[in-house]
Amino acid sequence: MIFLGLLVLGFVGIFVFAFVKAKSRMHYANTQHARRNLIAASEDQTPKLPTWINNKDRMDEFLYAIVNLARRKSVSRFFVEGAIRDPGTLRLLLTHASLMERQRSGFVAQQAATAELMIDLWDRLGQEKQQKFRAIDEQRR
Repeated sequence: MIFLGLLVLGFVGIFVFAFVKAKSRMHYANTQHARRNLIAASEDQTPKLPTWINNKDRMDEFLYAIVNLARRKSVSRFFVEGAIRDPGTLRLLLTHASLMERQRSGFVAQQAATAELMIDLWDRLGQEKQQKFRAIDEQRR
């Protein structure tokens, strides 16, 4: 009887592992597809924005998640908040979320992918500029 229970538990574990791995692959594929189309979409005269753009609560939740996910990866708070306040950068981030949405990614996946984009922007700054932003963070404490 115990053997049968362990066998069933093993099959459930394998199924859950395969499901999580498949979800991870889909998230990666959707993110890469959105990144490829981001430049063209952001230069478009009629921006493609997510369907939840006019929902203040969703927008607040989205921005809160981006800030906190980026902060967990040691991105400067001043950098993230400045990027969100800049209309051009905010449009880029929202366009990215919209492209993820068009790939049928859920709201949480849109948040995660957009935070990953913010982290990539941070990484492209270089050490010297990152240090300047971190110094500003320290001054603001």
